[in-house]
Amino acid sequence: MKPPYKIAAHLCVGLAAFLSAFSAGKWSGTEKPEILAPSPPGKSMEREAPDQIERAKRSMTVAEYQAAWDAVAAKKWGRRERTDWQLKLLKEWADKDLEGALKAAFSESWSRNPNSRMDAAAFYFHSAFAESFKNRTEEVWKLIQQKKPGILESAVLLKAWSATLFEHDQQLYFSYLREMKGGDFALALNASFQGAKDINALTKVLDLAEEKAGQGVPLEGLGTVMITKAAQDFTKEELMDRLKTPNTVLGEYYLSVASARLFRPGHSPGAGEIFSEIQEIPSDKRDRFAGRLVKFSDNPEIVRGSLDHFVAAGDWKFLDENAAESVRRMEEKADPVELAGWAATLPPREETSGMFHSGVEPYIRKAPEEAWRWIQEMEDGYWRDHALGEYSKVNLEVFNDPEKSATAIAQIQDPAYLETVKSWRASWEEKKRK
Repeated sequence: MKPPYKIAAHLCVGLAAFLSAFSAGKWSGTEKPEILAPSPPGKSMEREAPDQIERAKRSMTVAEYQAAWDAVAAKKWGRRERTDWQLKLLKEWADKDLEGALKAAFSESWSRNPNSRMDAAAFYFHSAFAESFKNRTEEVWKLIQQKKPGILESAVLLKAWSATLFEHDQQLYFSYLREMKGGDFALALNASFQGAKDINALTKVLDLAEEKAGQGVPLEGLGTVMITKAAQDFTKEELMDRLKTPNTVLGEYYLSVASARLFRPGHSPGAGEIFSEIQEIPSDKRDRFAGRLVKFSDNPEIVRGSLDHFVAAGDWKFLDENAAESVRRMEEKADPVELAGWAATLPPREETSGMFHSGVEPYIRKAPEEAWRWIQEMEDGYWRDHALGEYSKVNLEVFNDPEKSATAIAQIQDPAYLETVKSWRASWEEKKRK
């Protein structure tokens, strides 16, 4: 082991060398930050001969790199100056001790942003290791496999390594990707997907995902960024070709991509267009696709077009269990007159009555007089009775107006439904008496 004075001497030389390189690359003219003051007295670091600086860096041991890294904390530097110097030090350190340099970089990254440990963007020192990722791929891959930097750190390292290698050498990267299993594959696939700058690269990534999924590799980790990017990059025809591929194991993924295409910014499809889009989906996936739209969209046109699909298909069970709440969610963005008019076109069935009531309630509540005239113009029958029942309920519960409720009740013709509406009124009167 070297004596402390030799370690200190090497450390001073190494720091001087790095700070000199930092100075030459960053500052011009006579302006210099305080940290670059000459040391020792009478000798400027800028006068160090290049070969002397290189010898100083080559002479530093792993322990001295660690000591130099630890010494940064004592320097009163701004964040940018500190990071720039750390990047230079890490790049040199990695040449001698990649694992140690990575551990130091992760530790510093987490101390800056402790709540983002699975976010590759929180790894502040990616660029310091870019050359190592390109030129020492096998060494990096072994560190990832063996979880040498730590479990979470290895996951972030995998993302960073994947992004760099995918951009540098796709053929080499895919050779590694084919050997990955479990969560590693999905994490790496997400990273490479983000780097796919053309449709050919995108297709290669998805073809490999299809291949691995067929081998039983789980793809639960596929990120939403992959769905969004594919929705932007694939044409409708290309996406439909993949959806129609027999026995595709990425069917659910492609359905998500198809959904994302309809949700993309600046695209405002009408209900009729949505209905037509759904009919183009392969029949064995059509209901699942429409169900996704109903569940995840608050766009009135998308929801209406999707519900129209289930109506046309006669899927009364789905409509009975799911549709009323979906129509209720449309209220904030839908025009109440249009929503009520659409509700009145639904097949008059018990399973669709919840949709109808959710569709006409906003109109009655927001424009009661206008809604009353609309109800009076409706033909006698199932929906007119239900509109009168909803009008009675809204006037009781919202406007506290039993007279208008009574007027509506008096016009209901179906005896069975009349009893239901009267029971609503009786419950309201009971609450008022308490």
